[in-house]
Amino acid sequence: MISAIRASILGAALALTGCGLQERATSVLSGAQATTGLEQSEVASPDGRLVFELTTSGGHPRYRVLRDGVEVLGSSALGLRFAKGHDFTEGFALTDIALSGADTEWEQPWGERRLVRDHHNELLATFTSLEGPDRSYNLRVRIFDDGFGFRYEMPDRGKRIIVDEITEFRVDPDATAWWTPAGEFNRYEYIYRTTPVRTVERAHTPFTLRLPESDIHIAIHEAALVDYAGMWLDQR
Repeated sequence: MISAIRASILGAALALTGCGLQERATSVLSGAQATTGLEQSEVASPDGRLVFELTTSGGHPRYRVLRDGVEVLGSSALGLRFAKGHDFTEGFALTDIALSGADTEWEQPWGERRLVRDHHNELLATFTSLEGPDRSYNLRVRIFDDGFGFRYEMPDRGKRIIVDEITEFRVDPDATAWWTPAGEFNRYEYIYRTTPVRTVERAHTPFTLRLPESDIHIAIHEAALVDYAGMWLDQR
């Protein structure tokens, strides 16, 4: 059985050592490829060891992640729910795919390293509604040798109120997790707990775990919080 940990974010980053979305990556490694009517698509890290798979089985956008052919994140839901209007959760088809990549360098004003290499491949997927009013959104995925990041990109149609995010990270419930409780009075001032994932209730990020009988460690964190709330992970 797989535990589903649901996010409250508009963009997520998952790393095996570290990862983020960097906007200065513009050089193309492979030409854009557009395809319609797809059931599945995928993009691999530059070294080919990490693979992000995207599907729309039954109209439900989902993803999973493999490293060296071993599943590290099971089939996980994608989508958003709004206070008004139709949700972006089901009844969608994968209608367009663009693949690209970059190998550039950017400079940060502080930190352990002044220059950071940004070497990634990118998948830009477009989902379009199959029923109801015409709706579409993009999912942009950037995958590195040591992790990946993704975010939702929606057309500007005025103010939206997001009431729930369906983004999931499905992991082995016996994985060891290091976490602090979210939504409590002292916020980030609690001592980290070390428990199996199955006992996690609601956690702040960064949320770190180690897969059972494996040396693979995963860290889940949010990125590019522009006009959006911080992230909680809710055990489902």
